[in-house]
Amino acid sequence: MGLLPCSAMSGSDRSLICRPDNSNMLLAVVTNSQHLLYCQVLFCNIQTNFVTSMRLFNFAQVENPPTEKSGKANLQVDDIQWTQDDAFLIIIFRTGALALLPRLGN
Repeated sequence: MGLLPCSAMSGSDRSLICRPDNSNMLLAVVTNSQHLLYCQVLFCNIQTNFVTSMRLFNFAQVENPPTEKSGKANLQVDDIQWTQDDAFLIIIFRTGALALLPRLGN
């Protein structure tokens, strides 16, 4: 039985978004927060139990962060999806901005 995409709801916000790769060996998990520093992506290898995380804040540029209509920076993720060959993770921010992260882990 394979893993299924999942999301956990906290009120009307999606505070946790999970998506396994096409081989069901690597799980991408996004944690959303109102605070920019706590928006993270975790890569979890299911076979080796290895987990690595990265803060999205570290990859945002000062000149061009994803912003809401009000002009406030927002790094909350709306959805994630693996590319067909599992080489990259596509991140869709709530502001409509896109990011492409390379796969971390085997």
